[in-house]
Amino acid sequence: MIRGQLIGSAVALSSATLFAQRAPYVIAPVVVDPNLKYSFSSPVINNRGQVAYAVTKAGVGSAIVRGSDFVADAIISDYSTGPFQSFATFFQMNDNGDIVFAGKVRATGVTGVFANTNTEINLANGRVGGVSPVSLNNAGQVLIAESLGLYTYNPRRNHERVLLGNIGSETTTILADNTFNGPPENFRTLDSGQAVINASAQTIHQAQTWTDTGYGRVEGIYRGNTRATAVVETDGPLFDVDTWQDMNDAGQIAFLGSYDSNLYVDEIILRQPDGTMSVFASQNEATPNVSWIDINNNGEIVFGSYGNGGNGLFNGPGGLADRIVGPGDQLFGGTIRDAYFRRGGFNDAGQVAFHFITTDLITGIAVATPATAGDANADGNIDFNDLLTLAQHYKALGTWSDGDFDFDHVVDFSDLLLLAQHYQGAAVIGLDEEFRQNWDLARALAPEPQAVLLASLIIFRRARRHADSV
Repeated sequence: MIRGQLIGSAVALSSATLFAQRAPYVIAPVVVDPNLKYSFSSPVINNRGQVAYAVTKAGVGSAIVRGSDFVADAIISDYSTGPFQSFATFFQMNDNGDIVFAGKVRATGVTGVFANTNTEINLANGRVGGVSPVSLNNAGQVLIAESLGLYTYNPRRNHERVLLGNIGSETTTILADNTFNGPPENFRTLDSGQAVINASAQTIHQAQTWTDTGYGRVEGIYRGNTRATAVVETDGPLFDVDTWQDMNDAGQIAFLGSYDSNLYVDEIILRQPDGTMSVFASQNEATPNVSWIDINNNGEIVFGSYGNGGNGLFNGPGGLADRIVGPGDQLFGGTIRDAYFRRGGFNDAGQVAFHFITTDLITGIAVATPATAGDANADGNIDFNDLLTLAQHYKALGTWSDGDFDFDHVVDFSDLLLLAQHYQGAAVIGLDEEFRQNWDLARALAPEPQAVLLASLIIFRRARRHADSV
């Protein structure tokens, strides 16, 4: 089910307005392991296109790698000569390429949160519980989840905190904490592992309060340490707020929840900075179980879900129609069994970094990049094959694969101009006079065209005339 209504606003948006058409993806490998030598974690990708992932090689050790080579491209490793004896595979990376992770220093045995290869500064110095970095911005501010173990009086509840730290400093500030027994405006439980910080230093985390209602305790998304800092709560139109969330630099928040009118149906909800909310996608046959959610600074959303026989990645509400990659897809000579994704794996260019496993257990890391306008067959090249496809559908209704690159459902001059701006081909043959004139005009208007000048044009009409005279 797709819903486009805004909660808390009289404005209603159609699903067509909310969910525009998208370019297909070109998928390229970062590293492929056909020999079962490595095991990988889900990667992250920043706005410079850098991809980082954790990888383990049996009998050797583990590393956080930015590149394709286990040794040469390792940023952090626990090899016998490395500065860290161990580290957690869940790490964060920003646009500067900074990496923060939980680890243990080999020389001193000190555990904590560290940045890059600096063992001298422990970002969580003095903390007694388990710590893990959960979000990092370009200013070097990092949110740290801290677990202090189980409460003595209630062994079913963990004592947790959200800490604010900074690369280069050992000082942290407690942003949120859960308490033993109230008061009602404080938090009973805290999901510190889903805390997020953006470029404006806005933070969010999920928590459950001590306030009880007829259907359970109030829970929601908060910016501080009390209910007064609520962003959304389950005592309003929301029935549930559940685990997965992300926030972009504009303050848009995408999270998993459900409305009172749609009890127990998981929905990815998009909250705008003005407080209005809309449903981005709802639980369906193809996406019955949402895992990670990521929203970029363009307001686009990607999420992972288990369905249709395995794990897949999606960028819209349409189920299989909006799947980026998933079970049954052909990739690098194999058939995808699972594609895994996590927050931080989606950048502002629309690129999605993911970990994949095929049915014959080939595994690796890959990046899905939206095809460039003009690439009708989504092969990563804009050449004569794409131009010919566009010519064959010129002035007709069509989709991307026919040459409709601006999504107005018609293949026309605006699409030809987009193709000309990125054209990489050489000699063009087989075009009629009218199309040739349009092509010449598009080439002239295209800013800084990358294509070489056309070496020759054999006009279709002339070819027909010649054929008729024979």
